[in-house]
Amino acid sequence: MLRSVLCRLVVSSAALLFALPGAAAQDAESLFESGVAAFQAGNSQQAIDAFKDALALNPGHEEAFRFWQKLEQDIVLQMLMDGGEIGSLATRFLGIARVGRRSVLSDPGGARDVVERYMQADAIEAEHALFELGNTYGEWAVPALIGPMADRADTNRRVLAIKALIRLGDLAVPALMQVLHSDDVTTRANAAAVLGTIGDARAAASLAWVALGDDDDLVQSVASESLSRLAPDLEAIGLRTRDAATLALQLATKWVKGDADLVKPYAGGQVAWRWQGGSLVGEPILAGLYHLHLAETTLSQALGLGGGSDIRAALAAVHASMKAEIRAAGAIDGLRDSQLLAAASARLPELELALAGAGSARGAALASLLSHDQSSAAAAMIGSMGPSTEEIGALREALDSDYQAVSVAAALVLGSQGSADARVVSVLGESLKSIPDRLVFSIGDTGLSGNSAGWQQLGSLHAAEGLMKAKQFPPKDVIVVRDSVGGVTLDTIIFGLLNDPRTADVPVVIVTDEADLVGDRYGSQIAAVVSSIDFDRVNSVAGASDRIAQQAAGRAVAAAELLAMLPASATAATAADVEQALLRSADETVTIAILGLAGRAQLALSEVENIVLTPGNSDELRIAALEAAASLWAGNGGASGAVEALREAIMTAVADGGTGPLGLAAARALGQLGGGPAGDMARG
Repeated sequence: MLRSVLCRLVVSSAALLFALPGAAAQDAESLFESGVAAFQAGNSQQAIDAFKDALALNPGHEEAFRFWQKLEQDIVLQMLMDGGEIGSLATRFLGIARVGRRSVLSDPGGARDVVERYMQADAIEAEHALFELGNTYGEWAVPALIGPMADRADTNRRVLAIKALIRLGDLAVPALMQVLHSDDVTTRANAAAVLGTIGDARAAASLAWVALGDDDDLVQSVASESLSRLAPDLEAIGLRTRDAATLALQLATKWVKGDADLVKPYAGGQVAWRWQGGSLVGEPILAGLYHLHLAETTLSQALGLGGGSDIRAALAAVHASMKAEIRAAGAIDGLRDSQLLAAASARLPELELALAGAGSARGAALASLLSHDQSSAAAAMIGSMGPSTEEIGALREALDSDYQAVSVAAALVLGSQGSADARVVSVLGESLKSIPDRLVFSIGDTGLSGNSAGWQQLGSLHAAEGLMKAKQFPPKDVIVVRDSVGGVTLDTIIFGLLNDPRTADVPVVIVTDEADLVGDRYGSQIAAVVSSIDFDRVNSVAGASDRIAQQAAGRAVAAAELLAMLPASATAATAADVEQALLRSADETVTIAILGLAGRAQLALSEVENIVLTPGNSDELRIAALEAAASLWAGNGGASGAVEALREAIMTAVADGGTGPLGLAAARALGQLGGGPAGDMARG
């Protein structure tokens, strides 16, 4: 225990100097211990500085968990109950430590021993056991408490179990929502009562269904009363109905769009619960799927109980969001070997089937995703869209999206369905340039506003919403954080960004009035600490974005291939886009695809000729340029200029290619160049 360590620490001001800012040589554990010592000695400011410095060193989840395990629980409780900054900082350490319960996730059964100890303990030991259940086991303690909660033979055990579940608070809510499916009347009634006492809006739809149609009158009554107790919390987030289907739809919408009232970005919940075979079963899942799983289970229940087209559309939006989350997670280096990602990826075929079966409801689902700026989910949905009137309408709306991934995906689907109108062609032509806007995200009032050349700017003034949306896809290129946002400590935001695989490698800039102090504290953990920010500074820290460039290149290739299949009269409007793309593209695959389009659509003759004249290109690019040139010269009656230089370049290709593909392409081009008889080939 840490008591022996604390006894060895001297708590005089001289001994605690290393806890002050600038003490980077100290490790996080030493700083944490010195903060505890200062707290016990009544030196609050020294304790605060030590805890801040420890958090700035970004201790890992397991490391923080080890700190908490070493502490006397009485000390922990004193720190957590502190109403000031020490309490806030202690809560942050606790939040980090909760996520570090890796061994608990693999062996949650240990909670049963703690529950039994709690049931038999005196008041002081019972309090310690409750603390251990909440902070070591968290949501995994719920299964161990369900049996005692329904124990009709022992009122004391039943009351103690209910007390423990209430103490767990929002950690217990998703599991208890599933407990409402139990066949046992007492279990359902007590679960409904606990949910009402905890007062978490996430349970509203589940309680409404039980209040509406449970087989037992008592359970209905308890659920109805609990739902009434939730009313103030529901109204606070804009939900003013008791209708079960409407609540399910409204809650799911908030989950999908990432509403911080429900998603709880500071919580560590990553467990998908289900009631199966008469017991509660939990399965760890990707953090990004956690709130979507809650939306899926809530909507699935509503659909099973007679929900209509609105429910089907909302469920399709959830499935598209899951598809986008899983695919994007697969591109993150820090997740590639994750068992959670492997398990999530195994669901992709199931999600595709669900989207295929959603039918025309996909139109309303896409419209909903677009209205909530869920661009990655919208793009994932578009890949499953069909030709119904509802879907065509939503796809045409998607053409106006600010996100190229969405607008181009919609244009590709519409074009493949036979649409070649001006708007579809325009979107496809614009994408040929394969230079997408990059994304900077602001948390708090950073001073950034609007967009700049090559950049889109998004953000939130609120810490919880900002942290959550910064992690959501599409991926961000830079994240800018103001150091005072809505009463949340800076380390809360920075830790949340640095320890989530979705944002761990994204450059973070802190905007602060105390640049020197904050810079000393966070050091190399972040990209920059500045007193003000502009897009030039954003550019300086952004670095390359290979993933975004690759995605843009893929869209450009697909657009070029589709445009090449459309009538020349339709693609003529893309002439300027094709010319700019051939001049600007640094991706050979894109250039080859656009050369194919240029040849078929009779576009960009001079740019194609310039590529033929450019030395050092790969054989693949030379072949594509020569084939495009041959087609263009055939339609144009010959080259537009520099005939002799072109002839020389082609003759070089003939010599290099011989009788292979390069030689054949060169021969075809030479035959269309004009003034190039076969004898010239022999002389060459």
